[in-house]
Formats: sequence, C-alpha cells, structure tokens
Amino acid sequence: MATLFERLEGAPVDGALTYDIPAHSFLFEPLRATCSDEDRSTGLAALTIGTLQLHVGAASGRVYFVDGYHEVRSRWSSAVVRPPEPRPGVVRVRGGDELLSGVGYTLAPGGVWRTSVDEVSGWVQVADPSAAPAQDVVLVATGTVLGLAEGRLLALWLRPSTWDERADHPVDGRRRRAEPGGVLASFLRRRRRDKPEAGDRASWPASSGRGGPVIDDDVSVRGGRCTERVVR
Repeated sequence: MATLFERLEGAPVDGALTYDIPAHSFLFEPLRATCSDEDRSTGLAALTIGTLQLHVGAASGRVYFVDGYHEVRSRWSSAVVRPPEPRPGVVRVRGGDELLSGVGYTLAPGGVWRTSVDEVSGWVQVADPSAAPAQDVVLVATGTVLGLAEGRLLALWLRPSTWDERADHPVDGRRRRAEPGGVLASFLRRRRRDKPEAGDRASWPASSGRGGPVIDDDVSVRGGRCTERVVR
C-alpha cells in the first residue's frame, strides 16, 4: 500500500501512554472522546511496524495514537534517543487505496526497524536505520512523536509515562507503577543477563512483505472500532 504522511494543524490526542512489562506492550488510553464523527462511523484501520500499530481513522486517515506488542529484548540498544523538539499537530495518511476498518496494513515487517531506548529519560525510538534524519517531528498524542520527511514516516518516539511491572509478590494480580528510569534500567539489565538460546529470534508475526493489507492473528486492531475510555 502506497502511503504519504502529511502534517496538519491541530491538537494532539490527550491520553496516557504506558508500557506493560509482563505483556511486552505499549498501551494508550485516550482521556476523552477523540475520534471524529466520520471515524466513529467507519472505525479504525492500523498501519503496522512489526507488531506496533499506528491506529488510523479509516475515513479521515488521521493517525490517532500508537500502541501494540513490542517486546523488550537484549537487542534493544541503549542510546540517547530523545526526539528533536516536536511541534504539536495532526498527521494524516493519504494513499491510493481505501483504508478498511479492522485491517492491518504493513509499513515495515518485524525486525527491520531498529529499536533504541534511553534508560534515563524513558524515550524509546523505533526507526528505519537506512533513512535520513526526519525533517518534520510531530507530537500526535501524549508521549507519541512521529518523524517525517518527504511524505515518509521514518521514525517513532514513544515515552511511556509509566513502566508497569508485577510486584515481587503480587496480590490479586495488582501491578506497581514506577516512573521511567529506575524500573526501566533494572528491567533492561535483567533482560541483558538472559542469554538467548540458539535460533532465538524476535517475536514478530509473519508479514507478506508486499506492503499490502495483511490480517495477522497476532495483531488485533481492536475490532476496527474507535475505542475510547474515559480515565477518571
């Protein structure tokens, strides 16, 4: 699927981005009604980078937020990856094909883009290693920055407000929440001590590699609905 990304004026989506360590997933919860009326009617599609998902209005093409499974692995490199000063705005996707609600469209297969993490600030960068630096850096949602150049998406920067992990002795499945820094650094140290087994590979779903629409059992597009929950 041919896609062009363009920046428009507008306000970022207000919400909470977290990383669920046991589930190896980024989670995003909008704080208020977010989708336009037309997207409420038609639902959401997803553009996928591995198993990360950019949730896009099927009618408007607006990128609302990013979430999805993205396992912390020893291959995550440690670096200073804070994004250039982003400008708040809206990013819209345009392409020759109609976006279908509930369908995932592959932007990049799993393992192609490189993940780097800043253990001090908590920023995680997922970027095309062969691409030039982004020319336009847009804050599209809380803790979510997209890097664009000449109509292409080149990088994502994600900064969870918290990294959730189960307590040492969990009670009723409750989790403790900690700010980025301490819990992130200690968790990465534990992961790096684990020696990968022979044949170890990233836990990504298979991709068609053709850039066309793919539906994968490991990628849930939330049923194609404009899912919102008010956090009080």
